[in-house]
Amino acid sequence: MAPSTCKLCPWCNSCKKWCEETKDLTNVFYLGRSVRDRINTDLSIENVDAFLDIDVAEVMKQKEKEKKSGNKDFLYRIGKDSLPKLLNRAKILYQTKKPVIYGEVVFPKVSYELFFDIEDDPTQGFIYLHGVYERNGSKERYINFTATELLAEAEKEIWQKFWEYIETLPQDDYAV
Repeated sequence: MAPSTCKLCPWCNSCKKWCEETKDLTNVFYLGRSVRDRINTDLSIENVDAFLDIDVAEVMKQKEKEKKSGNKDFLYRIGKDSLPKLLNRAKILYQTKKPVIYGEVVFPKVSYELFFDIEDDPTQGFIYLHGVYERNGSKERYINFTATELLAEAEKEIWQKFWEYIETLPQDDYAV
């Protein structure tokens, strides 16, 4: 829910609690403040419950009517493709309440399974760690490439070392 900039704010937990209590539209994945504000203004929808009641076809007719009358700002950047996606995400979050798989998930059969993690300091725009949890049959290990100094050269060096590690793996016999 909270974008990375929100997570840096001391009010983040308070805002998150408010969003959940009021069923604010920003709880919906990829429905940020600007889209929420546009939906609030143009459709007078203030929460997820009201949002779930909309009829996409009717809203798109209304958008076309507004466009013909010269109001090109009505539901600006919200269209017939994006609106159903947002509604579907809201339904999953508030009605289905469980993961949805849209197709078969097929994991490749490989010798090396790699679980990759990147850690950064967003306040400084600095990536300080590339971590890999490596599974090879029954053997498992954690490998980290960590910058020990806050320097662009250190960041570049750990990225290079990560790729050197990747190049040691059997070609076409690993998955990330």
